[in-house]
Amino acid sequence: MEPAKMDGTIPTDPGYPDGCQSDRETGMAPLVTLPEDGEAPTKRMKDDQNLPPGEDSTVLHGPWRQKEGRLLFVQIIFYEGRNFEGRHYECSGDCADMHSRFSRCNSIRVDSGCWVAYEKPKYSGYQYMLTRGKYPDHHRWSGFNDCIRSCRIIPAIIFYEGRNFEGRHYECSGDCADMHSHFSRCNSIRVDSGCWVAYEKPKYSGYQYMLTRGKYPDHHRWSGFNDCIRSCRIIPAYNGNYRMKIFERSDFGGKMMELSDDCPNLQDRFHLRDISSCNVMEGYWILHEHPNYRGRQYFLRPGEYNKHSDWGSMNSTIGSVRRVTELKQTNQ
Repeated sequence: MEPAKMDGTIPTDPGYPDGCQSDRETGMAPLVTLPEDGEAPTKRMKDDQNLPPGEDSTVLHGPWRQKEGRLLFVQIIFYEGRNFEGRHYECSGDCADMHSRFSRCNSIRVDSGCWVAYEKPKYSGYQYMLTRGKYPDHHRWSGFNDCIRSCRIIPAIIFYEGRNFEGRHYECSGDCADMHSHFSRCNSIRVDSGCWVAYEKPKYSGYQYMLTRGKYPDHHRWSGFNDCIRSCRIIPAYNGNYRMKIFERSDFGGKMMELSDDCPNLQDRFHLRDISSCNVMEGYWILHEHPNYRGRQYFLRPGEYNKHSDWGSMNSTIGSVRRVTELKQTNQ
C-alpha cells in the first residue's frame, strides 16, 4: 500500500511549540500498561515495582505521565524495536527533528489524536497518516523503511449527539461549513488538538463558541445556549502581535480606541458600551457581549468589519474583548 500523499502543509497544534514537547527517552525499562481513558491520575499501590526511575506511585491513566513532579500529556510513542520493544520516545506535539531520540522506528503507538509521521527531518520525505491505535511494525503504517525523523499532530475535534461522549459522533480535522448531515444535535464535544470555533448554524453563523483542547461533557461546558452545532472552523496557529481598532459607529466612525491586550470591561476602560465597527490589524480576537468575558462570543480574524452584523451580532453591545492567546507557539 502506498502511503498517503500530502502537500506538507498539515496544520499544527496551537497548544504546542514547533519542537519536541513532553518527551521522555528511555532504555529497556518497560512502560507501565494503563487504561486508555485519559482521566485524572489516582494513587497506585505502594508495592508496584513497574514504575520507571524518577516516577512516583501515581497511576497515570491513558496518555498521562509524570516526570520530575510534572504531569505530561503523551499522545504518540515511537519504538526502535518491533512490537513496542526497545528504546522509545514519547511525544505530545510537533517535532521537527527526532534523530537524536532514536536511531530507527519499527513500531508506533498512538494514544490520542491524528498525526503525520515523516521519513526525514523538517517534515520532509515519505509521509504517513497515523490515527489512534497500535502499529507493531512499519508495514502497518505502509512504511517503505524503518526511518521516522519528524512528526506533526493534525488538529482534531469530535462532536457527540449524547452527553458524556455517547451516541452517534462525527470526527473532524478541518473547517466544515455544514455538519447537519453528520449528526442531529450536539450535547458533548472532545477536542483532541487545535483551537476551534463552533457555530450554532451552517456557514459559520449563529451563536459562536471557542473551544480549546479538552473534554466538554455537556453543552453548558462550552456556554452553549442550546444543543445545536452546525459548522466549525479551526483557528490557525499564530505567533505574532495583537492589534485592533474599535469604533463607536459603523463604517469606522465616532470614537476610536486601539487595543493590543485583553480588556475585561470596555465601559470602565474606554467609557464605551457600543462597538459598531472594528479593524483587526494583527492577531485573532474574541468579542464578548458582557463584561468579564461573559455572554455571546464573536470570533474575529484579521480584516475590516464595517458593521456589527459582519461579526454575526444582532446589536452593537460589547462588554469585553480578549486575544486568542491559546494559539501562540514558541518555535525552536
